[in-house]
Amino acid sequence: GDITAISHGGDLKITNTETRSVNNDVGGNSSRIWLESLAGNLTLDRAIISAANPAGAASTARAGDILINANGILSILNGSKISTDGNSGRIILGLSDLFATDLSPNDPKPDQVTLTNSTVTTSNQVIGGASDSGSIQIYGDTLNIGNTTPNGVTISATTTGLGRAGSITLGNTDTQSMSIQGTQINTDSSGQGQGGSIDLITAPTPSTLISIGNGSGISSSTNSSGTGGSIRLEGANLTINVNSEIRTDSNASGSGGAVRVTLTENLNLAGNSLISANASGTGSGGQIEINTQNVNLTEASQIRTDTTGAGSGGSVTLNTT
Repeated sequence: GDITAISHGGDLKITNTETRSVNNDVGGNSSRIWLESLAGNLTLDRAIISAANPAGAASTARAGDILINANGILSILNGSKISTDGNSGRIILGLSDLFATDLSPNDPKPDQVTLTNSTVTTSNQVIGGASDSGSIQIYGDTLNIGNTTPNGVTISATTTGLGRAGSITLGNTDTQSMSIQGTQINTDSSGQGQGGSIDLITAPTPSTLISIGNGSGISSSTNSSGTGGSIRLEGANLTINVNSEIRTDSNASGSGGAVRVTLTENLNLAGNSLISANASGTGSGGQIEINTQNVNLTEASQIRTDTTGAGSGGSVTLNTT
């Protein structure tokens, strides 16, 4: 059965604890893990939460989903690890429509989600397997991902087989603020499967901000014949600074994914930051498309496409209004 811990009247804190759902049966699904504070905050501190079904290439069984939600602040701290491994095991931090069939629309949504010095990962590590890795969604009115520690947070959805890498979605059109600092976010394909998409979304209303800094990297790459995933950023303002980058890469025969930025106000790049689409193998590089009112590039920052292999380079399209 499912593994469930729900607080109906106060905060829920899980400290220095390991919770696992594992099923090695070719025909059996892993159980779902569901943690929720309906009326307060939820904190994971040095906690390990995982669901897996590593039954092999012939398995059609699913890895279990992980749902973690709170009505107040959802905090994942101090080396906590949340992961699924196997077919389509999803990780949802904050209420998601992916669970609309399971949860009431009146259930709470986080005021804030905070991740520091922790990892959130989905993968399908079965060589030759056709199963997809699961998606990751992080939702809240305010998202604070990482801090000043370089590489302090990793969020990744990867595939090494025939199946697709999972998608990663941070925020939606209700999100008012998103800060990504010292964080690595990636959807990579090392097999024939396609790379997953990455979407960073905030409300398009004036003064909302996506801030990416302190050496953060948002990337999707293909290292074999699979097509690379796309990266999409939408909102009012986007700032990328302090050696941070958004990039897609084609390192083999697969085509690189596109980068699309759609803003109602300003795009600011500073501190040697970069938006790029690259090709270093026989596959073609991805396209970059930017739609915004204003673009400001300072301190050696760049928007570019590169090719260092046999594949053709991508294009850059900039539309300002």
